[in-house]
Amino acid sequence: MKKYTSEFERALKEFIQYDPETGILRWIKRPGQRVNVEDVIGSPTKDGHLQMSFRGQKLIVHRVAWFLYYGYWPTEVDHWDTNGFNNALWNLRDADHKINAENKRRANINNRTQLLGVHFRTDCLANPYRAIIGLNGKTVSLGQYATAEEAHWAYIEAKRKLHAGNTL
Repeated sequence: MKKYTSEFERALKEFIQYDPETGILRWIKRPGQRVNVEDVIGSPTKDGHLQMSFRGQKLIVHRVAWFLYYGYWPTEVDHWDTNGFNNALWNLRDADHKINAENKRRANINNRTQLLGVHFRTDCLANPYRAIIGLNGKTVSLGQYATAEEAHWAYIEAKRKLHAGNTL
């Protein structure tokens, strides 16, 4: 976790306002010529969050929101609804990496089934859909299924029991 000086942190509080209901950060003081008071802060990143720059530092908006509201930097911020653009206070929680990773709701983009926890196996025609879950750094098989939907439901059941961080 990056450490910021108290001077930098005081400046953040002086220049930025966070609305916990909407999750929006706005400039309350102009940090430069290209920015106006009341401008909304944040531009999208490739991984689905908002980022900003302040005094030569790149910052993730949800971390700044957390700091401005609670007065300390979180370990890692998890979005309850998994929408990285929704920085409303109710949607943020200070979590470690394990909890944050357990709160995944969508399959990876390269997953052929497009279902979380389900993988298609070409070597097993009778039950080609395999349900798997990550647990304590290991991959655990939840069985082979005839349909992707059956495998997905097996995954969801296991996730609800085994992943403390999930919000399904």
